[in-house]
Amino acid sequence: MTPYYQQSGVTIYHGDCREVLPLVTADLVLTDPPYGVGLKYGEQTNDSPETHFEWFRPVLALMRAAAPVVVFTHRQAALRELTDWSHVAVWNKPMAFGYSVHHWLSHWEPIFVYGKPSEATFDVFTHNTARQNGHPTPKPETLMLHLLRVFHAETVLDPFMGSGTTLVACKRLGRECIGIEIEERYCEIAARRLQQEALPLEVA
Repeated sequence: MTPYYQQSGVTIYHGDCREVLPLVTADLVLTDPPYGVGLKYGEQTNDSPETHFEWFRPVLALMRAAAPVVVFTHRQAALRELTDWSHVAVWNKPMAFGYSVHHWLSHWEPIFVYGKPSEATFDVFTHNTARQNGHPTPKPETLMLHLLRVFHAETVLDPFMGSGTTLVACKRLGRECIGIEIEERYCEIAARRLQQEALPLEVA
């Protein structure tokens, strides 16, 4: 499969992750999948709440086959739907203005971990939400940097790349990374962000 973008240890594939995942491997999957809350990400993405977990569970199996450690954010309802995880950490969002769910305005999201961190670490990650950058739900770069420092990996895979925040964080830390994204306009945003990045700030 021909990469959409490839430079300095970063590779982007434009395509459906269900088709690309069997073709790639990594040390760590670090990603932010759709949550099944009905958001419109693009023409190719179905974020229907009714069918989300039926669709996502097989993708999770593909992610676990691609890497020995899988880490991803999700919404709290996923705690009822997903099994076999090793641990659930917390993304604490102090300044968030979350959706009201049964009158709760949530300031946290679960971080599902399949595998274990590279070292002993606290399981609450406090980072404010990110500003929109052309994608409706970008994750903060600081959160991805924090997770990458906890889960040491030479090669990182993000099968729901979005605007490329995980890849930008990898480039900053000198990690090789692979991104997969079904919406071409997000591939364009990610490639543009990566081209603007300087050399890695550190190697960890």
